Amino acid sequence: MQDEDDAIMIRIAGGDRAALGLLMNRHAPRLTMVARRFLGSADEADDVIQDVFFAVWQKAGRYRPGGAASAATWLTRIAVNRCIDRHRAHRFRRWVGLDAAPEAADPATDPERTVAARSTLERVCGEILNLPARQRMALLLASSGDADAETIAETMEISRGAAEQLIVRARRSLRAAMAADDNDAGPAQAEPAPPEVRR
Repeated sequence: MQDEDDAIMIRIAGGDRAALGLLMNRHAPRLTMVARRFLGSADEADDVIQDVFFAVWQKAGRYRPGGAASAATWLTRIAVNRCIDRHRAHRFRRWVGLDAAPEAADPATDPERTVAARSTLERVCGEILNLPARQRMALLLASSGDADAETIAETMEISRGAAEQLIVRARRSLRAAMAADDNDAGPAQAEPAPPEVRR
C-alpha cells in the first residue's frame, strides 16, 4: 500500500487532480473517523479533512517517497495538527475517548447528575487545552483507540519511549489539574441555620 501511496503522491506533486481524488478515496474515511473522535463533531471533522487534502495538494512536493514516514503517517500528522489547531481556536466543549472524561450521561438520570457530568467534561476539555502541544498531540493520538505507541512515535517523529513518556506525562498532568481544581473548590459550605425565634 505504501508503494501505491508513494506513486500517487508523486502524481499529486506533478499537479494530477485525479490522483488527489484517489488519495482521498483511500485515506479520507480513516482520517474522518480519527477527526470525529478528536472533535466530537461530524461537521468539524469534515472541515478538518478538507483542510488536510488542501494542504496535501499544496505541499505534496515536500513529501519524500520511501522516507521514514509513510504517506498514511504523513496524512495523519497533518490531520492531528489541524484538529489541535481547531480545538485551540474554537475551545469546543465535547471530547471523545479520554479515560478522564465521564461516560455519557444516561437520559434517565436526574438533571443534577447530567449537569455535573457536563461540567466535568468541560473541565477536562479546558485542562487539555493547557497541556503542552506535544503532550496534547500524543494524548489525542492515544485516545483515538487505533494508534499504538509505535504509530504515535512515527506520526510525531520521535522514539517509542518518548511517545510513551509524553502520554504518561499528559495523563498525569490532566489528573493533577483536575485534582487541583477539586481542592480549590473546597467542600460545599452548609447553609447557615435560620435565627432562633424567641416567643
